[in-house]
Amino acid sequence: MLKAGPLGMKFDPNMHEVLFEMPGETVPNGTAGQVVEGSYAIGGWVLRPAKAGGSRGGPKAANQNSNSSA
Repeated sequence: MLKAGPLGMKFDPNMHEVLFEMPGETVPNGTAGQVVEGSYAIGGWVLRPAKAGGSRGGPKAANQNSNSSA
């Protein structure tokens, strides 16, 4: 059984449960800023998602694409 914490990871709704939002200019928007309870998984199956607080208001995460109209 694998136990993992998502601190600093971009949120994945299959792996993470957001309990609250927290302002933070140093952590990218949409990433885990504080972990309350880690996740458990076996192989590729999530037994319990991580419970964490999501950052809000920081720079965009590296893999987010900006939508621009041409």
